[in-house]
Amino acid sequence: MRLQSRQIDNAEVRAALEDTNARVRSMAMVHEHFYQSTNLAQVDLAGYLKSLCTQLFHALVLRPGAVRLDLDLVPVRLGIEQAIPCGLLVNELVSNCFKHAFPERASGVVRVELQPVPDRPALRLRVADNGVGLPAGLNLKGLKSLGLELVSTLARQLGGRLEIGPGPGAAFEVIFPLKPTGSSPDPQTR
Repeated sequence: MRLQSRQIDNAEVRAALEDTNARVRSMAMVHEHFYQSTNLAQVDLAGYLKSLCTQLFHALVLRPGAVRLDLDLVPVRLGIEQAIPCGLLVNELVSNCFKHAFPERASGVVRVELQPVPDRPALRLRVADNGVGLPAGLNLKGLKSLGLELVSTLARQLGGRLEIGPGPGAAFEVIFPLKPTGSSPDPQTR
């Protein structure tokens, strides 16, 4: 896809191919983490998301000194049926932050959080930035963006719902239940 995108003159088509390439890389990375794991039924989600976000940072941030990546990820192991949608969701949201939140030499922070939800077997995944923010009156249902439509679908696939938080900047959050795999993952386990 990367080779093909270099041969295309249309900027929109080239961007679509690059976005698709990033999605494929995200899925490949989760499989790589599974194969490197001692437990092939589960993947270290925090390690996977850290690798994914770091890779996106290096690929998309043109001014690394101006934009900072801040990760707060609790160690948790998930099965592949949750790890893949989680990775794709983070891929879309973090990519959007790096591409749109800090135009024209603006500086800022992109923060990714993965935390247990108190008193129930669930996780809270949050991606936020302190950039220019979202358009006023943004309505997810009327949105024509493939990326945010995909994020909303992935949130539902995880058993959660995408919530858009208040500014400044942009904040997206999904709370989703942990699905049991071969052994019960404990979000507090290190």
